[in-house]
Amino acid sequence: MINEIDGIRRSLMRAGISAGKVAREYLALPNVTDRNPCLRIYLRDDGSVKDFEACDSELAQRLRKYGNNQGTFPAFNIVPLYRVKGKADRLGIDRLKMAEEAQQPELLSALCREDNWNHKLLNKNRLCLSDRAGQLAEIITQYGGGQPEIVLRLAEIAQAYGREGRPSFREALELGALEKLRRRQQVDLALKLLFHIASDKGKDPENDRGSLSVILDLARWDAYPYPIASSEVTGQVNAALIRQEEAQLGTDGSAQARDAFGSPYVQIDEPMPKVKLPGFDVSLRTMFSENPCQNRYGTIESSSYLLSYENRQALSGALHWLADESREDITWTRADKDELVFAYPSTIPLALPGCIKILTPSARERMGRELFEKRAKDFLQSFQGTPPKERPDQIQVFLLRKMDRARAKVTFSRNYDAVRYVEAAGEWKTACRNVPPLVAGEEPLVPFPLEIAGIVNSIWTQSGKGAARGAATVKHMKHYDGIDLMLDGPEAGKAAHFLRLMAISAGHLAVYAGREAGGRNRNYGSRGESVEQAFPVLGMLLYKCGRRKEQYMEETAFLLGRILKVSDELHVLYGEIERGNDVPRQLAGNSFYLMASEMPYRALGQLGVRMAPYLTWARRFVTLGEKESGLAGWYLKLYGLLAGKLKETLAADTRFGDKEKAELFLGYLAALPKSEKKENGDAQKKAADEKEEESNGRTN
Repeated sequence: MINEIDGIRRSLMRAGISAGKVAREYLALPNVTDRNPCLRIYLRDDGSVKDFEACDSELAQRLRKYGNNQGTFPAFNIVPLYRVKGKADRLGIDRLKMAEEAQQPELLSALCREDNWNHKLLNKNRLCLSDRAGQLAEIITQYGGGQPEIVLRLAEIAQAYGREGRPSFREALELGALEKLRRRQQVDLALKLLFHIASDKGKDPENDRGSLSVILDLARWDAYPYPIASSEVTGQVNAALIRQEEAQLGTDGSAQARDAFGSPYVQIDEPMPKVKLPGFDVSLRTMFSENPCQNRYGTIESSSYLLSYENRQALSGALHWLADESREDITWTRADKDELVFAYPSTIPLALPGCIKILTPSARERMGRELFEKRAKDFLQSFQGTPPKERPDQIQVFLLRKMDRARAKVTFSRNYDAVRYVEAAGEWKTACRNVPPLVAGEEPLVPFPLEIAGIVNSIWTQSGKGAARGAATVKHMKHYDGIDLMLDGPEAGKAAHFLRLMAISAGHLAVYAGREAGGRNRNYGSRGESVEQAFPVLGMLLYKCGRRKEQYMEETAFLLGRILKVSDELHVLYGEIERGNDVPRQLAGNSFYLMASEMPYRALGQLGVRMAPYLTWARRFVTLGEKESGLAGWYLKLYGLLAGKLKETLAADTRFGDKEKAELFLGYLAALPKSEKKENGDAQKKAADEKEEESNGRTN
């Protein structure tokens, strides 16, 4: 990932922007949610717990803790004090939530049986409260000039637990939680602190103790400028830690070794810095010695890629700046919950803040008919409105995906020419509009590149339901493939592969949608949105494969789809007029759709046999001059025109490939030309009205 963020590092340096260094042992807090809160515990001078509350999630994102996996301070993880199991204990906790003060001792006695803290946990908490607190106090005293004072006072309180007759930290927590229950304050949090409900799956108690994130603060924090849990104190501690690191790892420029960027290098035997991203953490580079590839060139861990302390800090700071919450939808966005997309221009300050916005709608927006067009227009105006000397040359795009609990990986990385990036947005709109309208008089929507994968990977059955997918199902199209399709030019090689995937399931969707459109509900039933999304994607893929709508709409597959559509419409009209709106579930054209995709010549022949009585009825009905006779005449005319064209182009040995199957789908579900149909219908209606007036005149 170093290559991906080196560009933003250099851009920030040129612009004179400080990305903000974070000390390597100053770690982010875990993600805070309603289900997994971080308890902010207020301590008195004697170490007792005065109060606790759930730390605000936005504040928690800005807070940090000093240390490593062995222990941290002033925030760390604990486990609830007691372990309960079974239905009776769960009911007991529910009763405790509602119990009056007089009933609580009896209920608590029944629940507080199994201590959840073993010696290992006690030792780890002692390490946090004694060793880490002491180490941090020393660093602040030496490198922070004794500031912030509030941390020094908290460290004194933490180190005194279990000494000089004071209670242990565990005892202080229990007394504080029980006091909260007695007063009926923060009952839910008090119970989270007291009890872990064991799993019903029979897990080993050693691996089933629960976890709770806490951060310590002072009850009398108002005696100091800021509390422990504040951005100000966090920044002051970070500054002291940075000065300590620079003193230990800095060089005077005389070092003989040089790192990958040519800077003086002093050996650093520790992992690369971690950066907390929205949703997961990521290391700049994995250097785990147990990976066999580390031994390929005889160097492992830090020796495999030399990077000075200064450059490590600059790179981690650049990524932190790039992924800051305030820059969502400016420099980064989400592809899904475990994948982030970054896009930034080579010129900082950001000359093109919209370069990420043409890839996907934000979390607060839905794919809209005009949303992409608006975004593309804004992006183009932004680019054209930037003075030529300030325009970026390149736009870097990369995706980071959380692979598992401990790993994140760059899954896609491209550096695009900025002019090409601008042109691609216009081409994308043209490609997605490479289809006839699904609804007469209405332009098709234009999906965003990062939305394409969800549409291509959809698998449908003829019942209109999505096919069941197991957890291990392979997603044939990745999110980044949509970016590739937009930016890699009009003849992207992937298009044919994805067109094949869509053609397989699109046939089933067409059968369902055509069947639904045949009744009174003309919006393709519950899968109308799926049809609406599939249309522009198929059009785009055909465009990338060199097929333009001006061409394919005059060719066999599309025309065959049209005649199936006209057959359905005529069948529906017959049912409405002659059968009192009794329209059959399976329509004439719909019943031959799958056969048409595999054996088009045979399907057309059998369709002609099936449609013979309806065509005969339509010819007779047109002469009656009744209300819908104009519409019947229009369908009759269309059927004849299409049949004539197909007779010239469709041969007995004709077989459809993926492109033709996509065109069949579009021809079958696209709207019939509304204007011609309306004009024809109006003319027929006018003729019928004149005939009726003439007849009335003769009668009078």
